[in-house]
Amino acid sequence: MKECICSTCGNLKTYVDEDALGGDGIYESCEFGYPEETCEACNVDGCDLTCSNYVTELLTEGVKTVPCSICGTQVETATQNDHAEVFCVSCYLKK
Repeated sequence: MKECICSTCGNLKTYVDEDALGGDGIYESCEFGYPEETCEACNVDGCDLTCSNYVTELLTEGVKTVPCSICGTQVETATQNDHAEVFCVSCYLKK
């Protein structure tokens, strides 16, 4: 079975909604829209869809791994400021 095309696409971005009522407030959205309406809530292990906007998420130039400023969990960041505070999602939501 094939892997879902969206799960490895660099256009799929994770957003944190601090005003969300219930749930964890973490959402994923595609910059160009999903290939099909069912993709946004897809729970299958694979599909046969293709997408003209697909880009590999392995484009990590400038990304480095640093510890969360609160709990120390390793977090990937693209910040060029070595003195910036970086938080994991859990610590950011508790802040």
